[in-house]
Amino acid sequence: MGWGNSPPILKDTYDKSSSTELKFLNSLYNQGLALPDRAQVNFKDYYISADFVYDNHENGTQSFLFIDGSVHDKESVKEDDHKKRSLLADAGYDVIVWRYDQKLNELMESRKDIFRKVVDNE
Repeated sequence: MGWGNSPPILKDTYDKSSSTELKFLNSLYNQGLALPDRAQVNFKDYYISADFVYDNHENGTQSFLFIDGSVHDKESVKEDDHKKRSLLADAGYDVIVWRYDQKLNELMESRKDIFRKVVDNE
């Protein structure tokens, strides 16, 4: 994968054991869409880690992206995910989830404010 102008830390910090995260990043890159600003970010006030974060420099907000591979199919993991993400959403955080069995283009279409075109790689 050519990482172009991605934040240098992103290359080092995404979860390399997750083929789902790599698939997500490759899809963004190949379509020329904005890459996340950070990866594997722990919340200061919660025992929760987001896979990726997008910083909106215009309004000071952040969007937290969770990439769910097949391990998230387990009922106990689903329940834990729901609790944690509901806690964040209830606190006013922008929470985005993509599951490995969902069409990635549908997510990108539904959140063009985050997944915006930044370069023509196609």
